[in-house]
Amino acid sequence: MPVNPSVGQPSSTPKPPPIKLSKSGKFYRLSKLIAEIKINQCVAKIKISLEVQTPPKSDFNSSEEEWSGVFTHTIKEFDVSAKTNILIKTLMRRSLAYPDLSEIRVAVLLISQLKVANKKTGEESIYLYIQRELTEDPLECGITAAPIDTPAFLAQFLETQNNETPRIEQLTMQMMASSRGEIRRKRIDAYNVGTTTSSLGLHRTIAGPMILAAPPSSGSRTVSVSPHRQSVRSGSSRMAFSDVMQWACERSAGFARTRNTVIIPSDFLSQMAQPLLDLHKKTPSSVWIEKNDFAELIKNHNNLNGTTWSQPKSTKPKHIIPDIEELLEYFSEPIELSPQAYKTNGAKISSGNNEETVIFKSVTPIFPFSDALLELRVTSKTCKIKLPTFTGFLHLGEADEQPKSVMDLLNKHKSFRVVFDKGQALYCSEGAYASANTTLAVEQLIHIFKPIKALESITSEKGEVLSTATHFEKTSSFHIIETDPDITHKDSILICDDDTREWCDYIEISAKPTRIRWLHAKVQQLEKDQRARTSAKKSGAHSGAPSPLPKILLPMSSNDTSSASKLQEVVGQALKNLSRLRVTKQDHEFAPRRDKWLTQYCVLPTKGKINRLRRPANLNADKLDDIFDDAASNPTALYEVGIVIPNYSLRYLEDEMKKILIGKASQHVLQAFWLLSGYMHACLEVGAQPIVFVRP
Repeated sequence: MPVNPSVGQPSSTPKPPPIKLSKSGKFYRLSKLIAEIKINQCVAKIKISLEVQTPPKSDFNSSEEEWSGVFTHTIKEFDVSAKTNILIKTLMRRSLAYPDLSEIRVAVLLISQLKVANKKTGEESIYLYIQRELTEDPLECGITAAPIDTPAFLAQFLETQNNETPRIEQLTMQMMASSRGEIRRKRIDAYNVGTTTSSLGLHRTIAGPMILAAPPSSGSRTVSVSPHRQSVRSGSSRMAFSDVMQWACERSAGFARTRNTVIIPSDFLSQMAQPLLDLHKKTPSSVWIEKNDFAELIKNHNNLNGTTWSQPKSTKPKHIIPDIEELLEYFSEPIELSPQAYKTNGAKISSGNNEETVIFKSVTPIFPFSDALLELRVTSKTCKIKLPTFTGFLHLGEADEQPKSVMDLLNKHKSFRVVFDKGQALYCSEGAYASANTTLAVEQLIHIFKPIKALESITSEKGEVLSTATHFEKTSSFHIIETDPDITHKDSILICDDDTREWCDYIEISAKPTRIRWLHAKVQQLEKDQRARTSAKKSGAHSGAPSPLPKILLPMSSNDTSSASKLQEVVGQALKNLSRLRVTKQDHEFAPRRDKWLTQYCVLPTKGKINRLRRPANLNADKLDDIFDDAASNPTALYEVGIVIPNYSLRYLEDEMKKILIGKASQHVLQAFWLLSGYMHACLEVGAQPIVFVRP
């Protein structure tokens, strides 16, 4: 590649340097042309970064050439003017293959601003084209640009029939509800370009093939289009600089032609959980600490090494908390945040600013015996919480391991969820996401709610079970699950798996057609004197007060609750066990679990005599093996995952979910919306039908 030997001086010739480049690079949108001084500052910064790569005390003399000029082309109805800057610079650096040797390389940076004018309509668009070899990205050196929307980026490259508008579908399935589930989050983008399915019939599960709209006239050049990276590559051969610029002008004209192309969303899967690149413009509404996931983390550490929790010696007497379980109980519900933003120095600022770190505080203290507020620190991509020091430290029991504060562990494992902009976005362990269509998402979620009249009368999950009992108490949710035909059919096989390490609470198996329904239940008891009992319990923990009042349980119909403390637990259990949905006898976990179902009683505090195999009584191991194997091999078998949450009523959920659309939903409902939406999409991802059983 010829290089002008003059150092640090722009080329004096009006002709561009005689170099060859590939037809590749990245394209972005610009709202206006970039000032020349900004381009020069960027190039100067990149030159410095190239120079520092030369080993110290080297006698290598770098050479460089800078050129700027304008290319003009007419592509059909568009006039394109490309204001172009190019830097060519030699450098010496350590060889990657042979670290003891140095190699001389040539770095190239091409920055072109392409102004595209439609001769018919007068509309103008500006695009930025960047090609670089061995240099830093100009977008990280002071130049700003916006991505081209995926449909507009793709449309010019796709073949259509009879000049129809390209069909571009984006299907997104994300598991958003649990930090540490056994099913990994998966995103699928499918660009349907003329065929409804792939040759394998997998349109709904794999991305469709892209067919070029204008294949090369000769040869077999491969064209690669990556809309998420804003990049295009056409072949691998190097062309004259002028040919590459004509190609870039053609591409920018194509982007201008297709700039109004839109994605056709899949109403079935919705477009929940689109990655959110910047949190700076978002205002947090609430924080919900995932106490069940955090408790599971502590439990895992305890099983391996032994874990203890303690508070600092300087903790005031009124701040003493008996144990870690009591501490986590204070995190049961979402914590509302004030919209007032602060700088790190404490000064008030407006939200949506460009501060590197912005602080938000809880509306009320997070502990009834302290005025300490929770603080949320928000950067462009992350969130961290700040808790008072009396929340203590965990001694993880590992050799030479320093105690870790509860706050640091929560931040390290991201064991919390933050809702932004009154439900429009979420930050969780997997990053920041925004809802692309909240109206559609709410409509979808309401469809999976199934009202059960009998759930109105229950008062607890299992009830009071006598030591001689063979059935659950009639006012328990377990009794309703076993007897209500809308939850389980009387002729189906029904297994109770409730345990300390359960897969689910119940598995129901029906024939004709084959259906396996996994059920997870959780009840938050309603007490007549719940506030008095809670107050007495917490006072007793701090001052040795007498025992709290006795429980007087109320039926679920006595109150519409928005409490979310048990919802985390039941959704987390459902998600964690989705990987076992199609379990067969070949699974090493199955045989011990099957034997327990057929031979043991349910584990209860009173040691009752309730068989795990609820019906029929004459099922044997071989028959049960065959049932699970046949279902797993049957493509028409229906798998369902249901959660039974009688604390919620359908009327209440419908009314409250619709308030999300006008920004007036409570923090409990906003967190429940994202939690249940994640549960729904995770079920769809593994081919299971999600159901939420509630009161009418």
